[in-house]
Amino acid sequence: MAILDSYKEDVAGRSMKYKVKSHLNPIDIMDYFDNYYFLKLSMRDVLHRQIELLEEKAIKNP
Repeated sequence: MAILDSYKEDVAGRSMKYKVKSHLNPIDIMDYFDNYYFLKLSMRDVLHRQIELLEEKAIKNP
């Protein structure tokens, strides 16, 4: 766990820089929608292929 703790500050800084919101905090549905499609379309542009994003909630088997 000490390895992860050493990167905690760097991850927090990058999250703020790139406006990434933690999945641990509640998020407004419109912000979630914007972030989801921004990520999907950005990945499509970078990788030059169609992207399918899956939500963790959608693939968990209760």
